[in-house]
Amino acid sequence: MEAVYIAHSCFLIVTGEYSLLFDYPSYNFLGELSYKADEIVRRYSINRKLFILFSHSHYDHFNPEIIGKDLGSIETYTIVSVDTGYRSQNNILVVEPRKTYRFKDLVIKTYRSTDQGVAYLVNIGDKSVFHSGDYAKWLWPTLPEEIRFEVEKVFWEELTIIMREKIHVAFIVAEPELPGWGGAEDFILHIRPRYAIPIHLWGNSLLSEKFKEELQGKYPETIILSYRRMGEVLKLGVDNEARK
Repeated sequence: MEAVYIAHSCFLIVTGEYSLLFDYPSYNFLGELSYKADEIVRRYSINRKLFILFSHSHYDHFNPEIIGKDLGSIETYTIVSVDTGYRSQNNILVVEPRKTYRFKDLVIKTYRSTDQGVAYLVNIGDKSVFHSGDYAKWLWPTLPEEIRFEVEKVFWEELTIIMREKIHVAFIVAEPELPGWGGAEDFILHIRPRYAIPIHLWGNSLLSEKFKEELQGKYPETIILSYRRMGEVLKLGVDNEARK
């Protein structure tokens, strides 16, 4: 299994005959990197089944233009949160929070977000991949107290449910301006995924190295991976955790 960094919160999981593309952002967000991003997705989708998953409709997480686009895959399926306005049809599955779906070769569990849409836990074979979308502890000091209370309440309620799962790879929002990286440290402490990869860094991938430096020594049971460039491949295996 490999994780390929695209941009911001977007990673591509590649394993066997499958590719899972999480939160591919809009072309407005990608700008001049749009063509390169498409080519990376195409490279890892050829001769594979491609599953495109969108956690919610924010432009940094959602690109409707890629739905139905020819990316060289054998088959293409799309999973979208209900807030995107889509309806389930043909190869499109629309999901709601706190549900379990068996879709094609995947088992997909969804959780409430602390912002919009859902967080995903995708089971593929004997591995599970968590993607937080915008699920985080968004306790900005400028928010009204009642909103801060609700955000923290939902964060812990969902984390309690996620704690029942064994997670191999976790893509988790890491906000450097908030205590505990906006809940990322709480996630690692309580969930203990095999691998943790920080996301939602707005292109400042050097923050992924800072995240690793601060937390790896505190949580040795979890392998924290950092990255620097679009297209970088992270190896997800017991015997080989090094970056290509």
